[in-house]
Amino acid sequence: MPIPFKIIELDKPRKLRFTTGAMVEFEDLTKTKLTELDTSVSITILIKLLWVMLKQEEPGLTQEQVQNLIDEYSDDVKSIIEEAIEAVQMAFGENKNPKRPTAKKKS
Repeated sequence: MPIPFKIIELDKPRKLRFTTGAMVEFEDLTKTKLTELDTSVSITILIKLLWVMLKQEEPGLTQEQVQNLIDEYSDDVKSIIEEAIEAVQMAFGENKNPKRPTAKKKS
C-alpha cells in the first residue's frame, strides 16, 4: 500500500506526502531526526518539511515559493504546522482518520 497523502489548500489543492525519499532528503537538509518532530517545530524546519513533500508533484518548486504560498494562502502558520505533522504521522500509520485541511485560500 502506498504512503497516504494529505490535501492542503493553498493556491490550489496540494498533496502532502512524506515518502521515504522525502524523509531522507528532509533529514539530510535539516540534520533533524524524524522522531524529533512535534508541533513546536521551527519555521525553518516547517518550510523544509513542506518543500520536500510538495516538490514531489512540482519538482521546480523552491523553498522561497513555499514561503510565499504560506504567506499568501494560509490563515495562520500554526494550522500549516498541524497539517504538515499530520502528513508525517500518516506516513507512519499514526493517523488513520485525517481531518480536513484548515489552511484555506484567502479571498
